[in-house]
Amino acid sequence: MISRQRKSNSTKLQPWRSDGTSRRVVSTALADALGAKCLDLLMERRVMNLNYGDLLIAHALVSNGGQMEDIAAKLKTRKSLGEIANEQHADWKQIAAAAKKLNAKIGDNPYQLFVNATGYAQRDAVDHYNPGLDGVPADNDVSQDEIAEAERTYLVWRNQAAQRGGAKLDTVAAKSIRGMRGDPIRKAPEPGSIPAFSGPPKK
Repeated sequence: MISRQRKSNSTKLQPWRSDGTSRRVVSTALADALGAKCLDLLMERRVMNLNYGDLLIAHALVSNGGQMEDIAAKLKTRKSLGEIANEQHADWKQIAAAAKKLNAKIGDNPYQLFVNATGYAQRDAVDHYNPGLDGVPADNDVSQDEIAEAERTYLVWRNQAAQRGGAKLDTVAAKSIRGMRGDPIRKAPEPGSIPAFSGPPKK
């Protein structure tokens, strides 16, 4: 049985705004981590109504011998992903480590995206991926604090890209900027708890 605290903090991905730029950041990082295409991840999210954090858990279960079709079928019976993961004896430490690594990648991607928007757009075209259509109801299950954090993170990276004119970040500068936005994982990770987006885009 997963405790309430463990379930809410276990594999938490850094929250992001739900505009196209932010969706592209998270989707690209997760696709690279899984060796998948953004469009394929989008379709899986739609079929199972999973935020990106929970999709990471689902893929971890598949890597451990599970079948995505079985996971989708069990979710339709109203089983939670946490229950399914426990049935399959999920290695939460391993999943938490993967989430932390992914968060680091996501944390660096925004700067690259702001200074190389053309390259990301070309990748989208090749993959037939439209970040503007990449959203599911599960993405909106976030707190006001997470929305505020997502907005702050977005602005930090956007402003740094503008100030630096696209200059490559050295290790010291990147660490300093990450410090401005805070640590995306403050507690140990788990299921149902990895909101990657902060709700509807701002008007």
